[in-house]
Amino acid sequence: MAAAGGTVGALTVALLWFIFGASAERPMLITERVAVSPLSSTPPRLVAAEDWATEVAAEAWSSLVRVDGTDGALSGILLRDDGIVVTSANTLGDSETWSSRYSSGDHAELSLVGSDDVTGTAVLRSDSDEGEPALLASTLPQVGDDVIVVASMSNDAYVQRASVSGLDETVPIDGTVRHEMMSLNVGNIPNGAAILDASGSVIAIANGYGDAFISYATPIEVIRRAAGELIENGWVRHDAYIGIEAEGVTRMDGSPAVEVLSVVETSPADRVGLVRGDYITSIAGEPLATSTALKDLLSRMEAGDWFTVEYYHDGVYHEARAQLSAQPT
Repeated sequence: MAAAGGTVGALTVALLWFIFGASAERPMLITERVAVSPLSSTPPRLVAAEDWATEVAAEAWSSLVRVDGTDGALSGILLRDDGIVVTSANTLGDSETWSSRYSSGDHAELSLVGSDDVTGTAVLRSDSDEGEPALLASTLPQVGDDVIVVASMSNDAYVQRASVSGLDETVPIDGTVRHEMMSLNVGNIPNGAAILDASGSVIAIANGYGDAFISYATPIEVIRRAAGELIENGWVRHDAYIGIEAEGVTRMDGSPAVEVLSVVETSPADRVGLVRGDYITSIAGEPLATSTALKDLLSRMEAGDWFTVEYYHDGVYHEARAQLSAQPT
């Protein structure tokens, strides 16, 4: 059995070398055996752990798509069997035409269905019947779980072991604040890379560099939800969110305002510098006298909108600019 296992491992590595080419990023390997507890999207299987990262990457490879635009190449996944490809909106760039390259080596033209900066989701469509739709995870991993980062970049594959370092994080990326983000303990992951759990299901898509030591990814459920709206409507509806609890009051000088009762950490209000006890007199040029007026104003605004807030802190007038974010779920 040991000899057979060694042969299977060697064949797996040889297959990956054939598929991926001489990649500059070689997978990190471990030595014990791992019993995979798969999600409902995949059948149970046992993987020889010294090859598990490369084996899982190889099985997922047919679902990866390289997206080539005039601004460069990035990775994506085939979401559906009707040619729908999803990737990161961060580096889609200003290209007017795109093409796809599948694991078979075939190329096809892509058309842009739509993109959403708030979730960082871009949806493209191909008429090709190449590739296999990706297996999508139904649940998120836990902090500390091992994951595999796989991307189709240039002529090589990017395969990297990583672990989940954070969940449900609020992160400013490229001037937009994103919620529900996952952080990984490796830096500079290619945008659009698929983040796989040990069963080979996609749990997230890389969507914004952190620094040399950390990267961020958008959970696949957020991507899937946004992609569905882009396909159906061409846009994604986001409830605007400022991050305060407030009530209408009359200030000592007789002017109406809303008093800040609490501020959510990392929210737009927190980034502006609002604190409990401040008095907001207007947002986006509209005077505020009640909490109902504030809710009505936010219902007419979109996540991502920039706004000016006028407020008093310790009796001193302040004016600041900030950006509304999406309502956390």
